[in-house]
Amino acid sequence: MWERALLAILAALAASAACSANVNGTLGVRDETEDEDRLPAAGIAADFGPERWIWRPEAGVAVALDPVFGGNETEFSFGVLGYWQPSVARIHFGLGVSSLSSDFGANSGSTTGAYMHGGLSWPTRTRWIGLDVRYLGAGDLRIDGTRFPVGYFQFAVLFGF
Repeated sequence: MWERALLAILAALAASAACSANVNGTLGVRDETEDEDRLPAAGIAADFGPERWIWRPEAGVAVALDPVFGGNETEFSFGVLGYWQPSVARIHFGLGVSSLSSDFGANSGSTTGAYMHGGLSWPTRTRWIGLDVRYLGAGDLRIDGTRFPVGYFQFAVLFGF
């Protein structure tokens, strides 16, 4: 699992070296839609391409940790992201596909789904800081013949580099 995360990060860094890139980190809370779990989450994503492109390819990885029961959920996402800057604030909106894996000891499994996210950010001297809201709708996670519906809303602080 960590090998895929490292591969996704290396691919994003290689693509960013070849063209203009924006790298965004997020720290937030993931609110599971099918139960009452609220998990701390962190992620990193990069979008890349010529600055003149309104829609740019985006790749990212995010991890949510369960501090009570142990374990984690890891999401790998690929899609497109657009930026608009009508005034001082910059608006972003993205969507794409995700692979979500859940690792809680014996309760482990994976599924795929679609995500969308958006928010606002404001410039600092050399960076961007803002808010990002994300929704993931995914297929059922199958563990030992039992199906669990999966999906979440995530509210996060965004750090752009």
